[in-house]
Amino acid sequence: MNPLRWRKMTWLLLIFSGVMFAWMAAAVSQADCEEEISGASQAGCEAGTGIGVILLFFIWLIGFLVLSVIWFMTRRQKRLCPVCGTTVKEGAIVCKKCGYDFAAAAAQGLGVGSPMPPRQKSVPAPQGAALRRSCRQCGEQDIDPGAKYCPNCGNGV
Repeated sequence: MNPLRWRKMTWLLLIFSGVMFAWMAAAVSQADCEEEISGASQAGCEAGTGIGVILLFFIWLIGFLVLSVIWFMTRRQKRLCPVCGTTVKEGAIVCKKCGYDFAAAAAQGLGVGSPMPPRQKSVPAPQGAALRRSCRQCGEQDIDPGAKYCPNCGNGV
């Protein structure tokens, strides 16, 4: 995946983690506990540095978890059609522009990147013929024009 196309929330997570890491590294490197002080004072200095770094770690952990939840909740709800490149809603079964059938591609085991030929448009019925429709899922040919679901498989038509 191209890092230049990452979402803003991904960049925020990376920058937050980098700032927190730099802050912890600076806290450890700035601890001047090596001066000529008594043993108890030196032990207190080292303990204080350790406690500070642990607190910074927990602040980072809580912030990272909160930002991660926000990252998951704001993810894109759309995908690209592999045939025409149109943005399609995540739950859509068919691309409205070219007719690519996502459900048929999934049933055949094709990935998102492997284009499948667009669905064939139905041939108009001759004049005077009854208007019947066919099911995209099971191929049932004789469905009433007013029916919303296929009587054979129950899929929407």
